[in-house]
Amino acid sequence: MGRQVFRVIRILLRVCLVVLILLIGVTGYLLVTNQTFRETASAVFGGYLSPSRAFPGSDHADILVIGRDIDLDNHQQPMKTRGRADLTMVVRMDFARRQAAVLSIPRDTRARIPGHGVHKINAAHALGGPALLAGALREMLGVSPDFYVVATFDDLARAIDRLGGVEMVVDKRMDYDDNWGNLHIHLKPGLQRLNGKQAVGLARYRKSNDGDADSDLERIARQQQLLLAVEKRARAPRSWLALPGAAHELRSRLETDLSFPQMLCLTAFAAGLPQQRVESATLPGRMGHVFIYPQLDQARELCARLFPQQ
Repeated sequence: MGRQVFRVIRILLRVCLVVLILLIGVTGYLLVTNQTFRETASAVFGGYLSPSRAFPGSDHADILVIGRDIDLDNHQQPMKTRGRADLTMVVRMDFARRQAAVLSIPRDTRARIPGHGVHKINAAHALGGPALLAGALREMLGVSPDFYVVATFDDLARAIDRLGGVEMVVDKRMDYDDNWGNLHIHLKPGLQRLNGKQAVGLARYRKSNDGDADSDLERIARQQQLLLAVEKRARAPRSWLALPGAAHELRSRLETDLSFPQMLCLTAFAAGLPQQRVESATLPGRMGHVFIYPQLDQARELCARLFPQQ
């Protein structure tokens, strides 16, 4: 009996030693080959996961999150344009109250864009980038984001593939082909593991090949579902080794005025919040033929609650 116990202990020690060697080897490899991993290690040891260090003197951060379109030329090649905002969200990370709020702005919302007159809100980014979109939101809602993050859906798809895909519920059969925009969506209903292209297709779906169309509100609900699915996947221990590669994939293409330590801080803060501490809402509006007309009294009341002046 004593020999068997000793043998089990010896096997466990060998396993622990192999795991330790693998961890040291993986860490060393990432430190040498992955700049994002090196900077992450530096930020963590520098204390930048603490909001008081990353955002000194601030008890919250408001971030304008933009998912932009890619404009293609006649040869289906990406053009160097800003692109319209296919996704617009204002996110507050409230460090003092340890909670977060996410407000989605429908892309067809009617808005007065400073210097350009009345357009759909998604045109603001194409006309003047994040600053003009932030200005239009400020004029309409009184919300003034502190920072911005801009990415394309292709960037998000690559990061999702790095994580090994995400689990999402497809609410109905989806078949849509846009050869000009290089967007092809073919999904069956039900809970399933989606790769990056499929997950982004679900979030971008608006209408089927036979003309059946969804509202912007349905589309926004899927976009919020996608972000939650990515967060859940990133939290899973089996994804931890893939996180440096996913972060590097996304970071290399992001347009933002946040520093890398600040992005890490926000990511760590969000990961530490239970779901009940995160409130998601959509800008109230009335559907029209061309625009979604914002119900400004309700919208400003909602914004005053989600983004209070502190």
